[in-house]
Amino acid sequence: MDMKQPAGGDAPRPTARTTTNGVATPHVVTAEARRRQRRKNWALLIVLVGLSVLFYLITIVRMGNHG
Repeated sequence: MDMKQPAGGDAPRPTARTTTNGVATPHVVTAEARRRQRRKNWALLIVLVGLSVLFYLITIVRMGNHG
């Protein structure tokens, strides 16, 4: 059985998940789960960029108050 999927396909992708007894069992990642993870990734990116901009602006303001 061929497990390869085309990039961006909506078909579930099986992954290996190890249980407590050390046996790998297949775990299917659904398209909905991938969409949820993608939204979380974008939210984290926005937060990180926002913090970077905030720190940059704070640094510029503090450097300007020397005189």
